[in-house]
Amino acid sequence: AADPLSLRIANLLVGNPEGAAALEITLSACALRLLRDAVLATAGAEMAVRVDSRAVPAWQPVLARAGQVLELGPADEGARAYLAVRGGLAVPVALGSASTHLAAGFGGVEGRSLCAGDILRVWPVTAPSSRRYGVVEPALRAFLTRADTLRVLPGPHARALGTQALAALSGGTFIVSARSDRTGVRLSGEPVCAGTGTLLTEGVPTGAVQVPPDGQPIVMLADHPATGGYPQLASVIAADLHRLGQLRPGRAVRFDIVDEATAAAALAELERVVAGLSKGGWA
Repeated sequence: AADPLSLRIANLLVGNPEGAAALEITLSACALRLLRDAVLATAGAEMAVRVDSRAVPAWQPVLARAGQVLELGPADEGARAYLAVRGGLAVPVALGSASTHLAAGFGGVEGRSLCAGDILRVWPVTAPSSRRYGVVEPALRAFLTRADTLRVLPGPHARALGTQALAALSGGTFIVSARSDRTGVRLSGEPVCAGTGTLLTEGVPTGAVQVPPDGQPIVMLADHPATGGYPQLASVIAADLHRLGQLRPGRAVRFDIVDEATAAAALAELERVVAGLSKGGWA
């Protein structure tokens, strides 16, 4: 998932394992007709959710009946929402993942985006459903999805690129380009450095801030290649990786350089929040 935290939360709200297959909806709207009763929840980007034209709350479990039409979006804030259904979507697993890789054409439903008339099946649920408290309050939602600032650690090539490059990254404001996709978030602004050239190919993690020759940063997202040859100036900390998936074209973003202790503390706090949410949902 481009926003793995929202996927986890949506699944927890309906009583699924955190990594159960769900539907990722990017910016636009969609409508689905239910063929059977289902417990569902949405998390991530702020978008309208309606069942038979009646508004229902996001970020909490909702019971919808067979024959009803679920309408989602478009996104008002953020970029991607996640729809989880109790039981999880029944799609084949490829390379250990149920995700769809559009560029390679595998995973999900025939390796492509959904089309009108597609049928999404759900794994059967054997345990009876009983409602329990499960809701993410607006203040917590805003905190979890806020993406105006990304915390980063210096990357493996920060020293080679010089202190001025890190200073330019942390001191600048960048705009998300319309050329961004699930491979990487392309940014435009004052170049952090120029004429970087390329290096011998090496491993590239999700969240790596690469600097191509034009000096405009590219932040690696979910479908990034495993290796790359651009210098890695910084790396988004684990606690902020989910925020990358909510950056939409035209959005301004800044970077804040932190140390390893701060990064570890931020991740521990985020996991405490998720652990608290796991007590809600449906059982």
